Amino acid sequence: MSPYEQDDIRYILNRIYSPAIAGRWEVNERVAETLLEMSSALSNCSKLMELAPRPMPPGARPLRYLSKEARKALMRQLKEDDTYISCVKVGAIAYRSQFEAASRGL
Repeated sequence: MSPYEQDDIRYILNRIYSPAIAGRWEVNERVAETLLEMSSALSNCSKLMELAPRPMPPGARPLRYLSKEARKALMRQLKEDDTYISCVKVGAIAYRSQFEAASRGL
């Protein structure tokens, strides 16, 4: 892995974790593989979040509201791929130990 690729991976990790945490990790092939796996999981999480209906406002008619929310969910699925911050936070917690182990070559 080139130093430029290591810098790119370190930059991403510093955006997800604090530099005090990610700065201790050695960036290697296992860390890159773990980051790729985490990225896939975050994408799946965000796609599922797009399907969740938003809260119903007071006084709304439930059937009409659900129909409208279904159309909106479809439109959210068709737009650009965004990652929800809640997915990133959960993913950061779930993958931290894997990054720790991968940076040690385990």
